[in-house]
Amino acid sequence: MAVPAIIVIAWKASSVYVFWIGAHYISAHLYPYFCAELSVLGALTSPFVAMAPHCKALLWTQQTSVMAIENMWVVFGTWICSYLMPTQITSK
Repeated sequence: MAVPAIIVIAWKASSVYVFWIGAHYISAHLYPYFCAELSVLGALTSPFVAMAPHCKALLWTQQTSVMAIENMWVVFGTWICSYLMPTQITSK
């Protein structure tokens, strides 16, 4: 059974968005577990653990995914506005 073309196009367009949402969700849950333990010992070791490579990688993933998701909302909003407010080009 063939997959309709619109589904293939929609998947290609949204797969990057789904990747960044997944990356953000996973890194946001892993960072507190590995890098910011909720205890007195965690508070004392936090300045040292925060500089560890795995914590920096998780933080980078969080920050980059937030920027990617934000930019995707801007693109989506611009696309919606292009349909709501069509422009007409007139020639002289």
